[in-house]
Amino acid sequence: VEYTLWSNGIVIDTSVEAHAQEAGIYNPQRSYEPFAFTLGNEEVIAGFENAVLGMKINESKTVTIAPKDGYGEYDPMQKRAVMETYAVPRQETYQASLFWDMFPDFNISQSDSVIVDVWNATVISITTETVTLRFNPNINDTRPGEYGSFPETIYDMNETSIMIKRSAELGESYVWYDETGSGRWGVATSVGDGVIMLDFNHPLAGQELEFAIKLIAINGISG
Repeated sequence: VEYTLWSNGIVIDTSVEAHAQEAGIYNPQRSYEPFAFTLGNEEVIAGFENAVLGMKINESKTVTIAPKDGYGEYDPMQKRAVMETYAVPRQETYQASLFWDMFPDFNISQSDSVIVDVWNATVISITTETVTLRFNPNINDTRPGEYGSFPETIYDMNETSIMIKRSAELGESYVWYDETGSGRWGVATSVGDGVIMLDFNHPLAGQELEFAIKLIAINGISG
């Protein structure tokens, strides 16, 4: 199918290059071409799939999709306040098996230096059961925001703790990991006063969507 999507009367997405240029959202890095999906595989929102069902090749239609058949209603409870700063201990003890998983091909002894998560550390003790490290980073050392995590900078340090500041930009998406290690993507909706507010709702949650759809082919067969 070819499609163009409006939200609040504004074109926000399209598979048609000319429409993207007209709307001022053209992205030269994107390939504009018909979008293929399999019915019944939940690859698209329910309202879009229901609109395509029964269409004939080269048929066009415009449909309005309610939030319940789009990206759901907006849930104000799907937010989390993340502190901009936090502290971690300078010394940490690992299970030996976990440590050697990180350094499988190294011959490491007590007092050796290693790098863990971009930080320098010294091996304080090493036994068959545990390995204890003392981290020795520098003020202003940074940890890049990889795989959606927050970019971080060390802003202070003492004998027992390392103080870290998270960075975030409004409108950017980040992954937040809960106590179980499960990650969720959220959009930074406010940054300031020591708090980053993440919104886990889909950006189009609660919005009525208007799609212009043209069916180009079915099972690879076009008109």
